[in-house]
Amino acid sequence: MIRFLPILFIIQGFCVWHAFSNRAEARWFWIISLLPGLGSIIYLYHHFYNKEHIGVISETVKGAVNSNYRTEQLENELEFSDSILNRSNLWDAYSDSGRYEEAIELYKSCLIDFNSENVDLIKKLVHCYFQLSNFIEVVKFGSRIEDQKGFKYATERIEYAWGLYELNELKNAEKNFKGMDSRYSNYSHRTEFAKFLEVTDRKPEAIEMLEDLLNELDKMNSGELRPWRDDRRSIGLLLAEYKKN
Repeated sequence: MIRFLPILFIIQGFCVWHAFSNRAEARWFWIISLLPGLGSIIYLYHHFYNKEHIGVISETVKGAVNSNYRTEQLENELEFSDSILNRSNLWDAYSDSGRYEEAIELYKSCLIDFNSENVDLIKKLVHCYFQLSNFIEVVKFGSRIEDQKGFKYATERIEYAWGLYELNELKNAEKNFKGMDSRYSNYSHRTEFAKFLEVTDRKPEAIEMLEDLLNELDKMNSGELRPWRDDRRSIGLLLAEYKKN
């Protein structure tokens, strides 16, 4: 019986995760928790009673047991059919799991012909190289799309601007941060701009910018503020830190 406990825990954990993700009624959490095994069976029967759903749960449990399961599936699909779509799915899986070198190899293999100036593809390369702290390549690829519309407010442009900073190209870095400074939006981008001002010995300007951001956010009603709540919290903490030090 003891040897089955790990499987029971996995199934129970899946049920809790599924109930939370799908905002299930509170009673299901009590059933799953207070009736180990039986509660999970009741939950699974209620939510996964047909073959299609059974297939979904099977795949999900496999993914929980083997974190590389989905990636291995995508690798097999690419081996079976070497298409741009299959490469795209696999490189995203590599990137999401921190396998940036492998993601870069696939990205570069697609950067040919009509895809040679593909903004989305180059943004992914900027991101992967930034995660590897290879700032030379960050700037190399970021400069290719610096003036492209699809790059203007991309989060990868933040990484490009920091790459420029790391290479001591401060004027160009500031130009890119300023290019993302748009009122009543882009709060994560503008917060990074404030950080840039602070690390370049312009703390008073950084504090002023953060105060302006908070003033903007405080003018919003609850509905307008909802998408920016986390940014509001981060900006407040950073401002307090800068004022303290």
